[in-house]
Amino acid sequence: MIGCRPLDEEEVRDVLAALSRGLYASRDQSLVVLGITTGFRISELLSLKIRDLSTAGVLASHVRIPASRMKGRKRPRSAVLAEPAKPYIESWLLELRLIGRDGGNWPIFQSRTGKKAITRAQAHRIIVSAFRTAGIEGGERELATHCLRKTYAARMWEAHDQNIWKVQNALGHASPASTVAYLSFEDSEQQAAVASAFTDL
Repeated sequence: MIGCRPLDEEEVRDVLAALSRGLYASRDQSLVVLGITTGFRISELLSLKIRDLSTAGVLASHVRIPASRMKGRKRPRSAVLAEPAKPYIESWLLELRLIGRDGGNWPIFQSRTGKKAITRAQAHRIIVSAFRTAGIEGGERELATHCLRKTYAARMWEAHDQNIWKVQNALGHASPASTVAYLSFEDSEQQAAVASAFTDL
């Protein structure tokens, strides 16, 4: 989504704290953590089944989504399941196991009935409400579910020494042009870049 921005580390902590209460706290925290650590789009995250993350109670090393559930439906994508994400996922899966809603074909991000996943609109409400509770500032176009994917992109950009090709691969983009649209200067970085780029005028 054009206009959405990445979250910094403090904002991520604040969002997770804002989601730490309530009946679906573990589910909602897992959604945010998986979005930030895998870079999947919200529709792709909501398509996840328990079997995509866990087999016989053991977490997978990777999160795999088949092509049929990916945007464009052309190719599957796999993302490493980051260590910091695992406790959140394990906590939610334990809750599902305790209420008997942990079959492999059940959605991870279950609605109240469990048979279906929450909708994109519900996910949007959950995440935007957490942003507000956390006191994160920004307009409607800046703060939405796509912030999770933008956060992943920003972290990959830094982790890969600003290598556009590696970030493109991590995001599953078909072209680097799509990846460039995800990456933007922060105001402070832009000021520093402008100051060093235009010293001779």
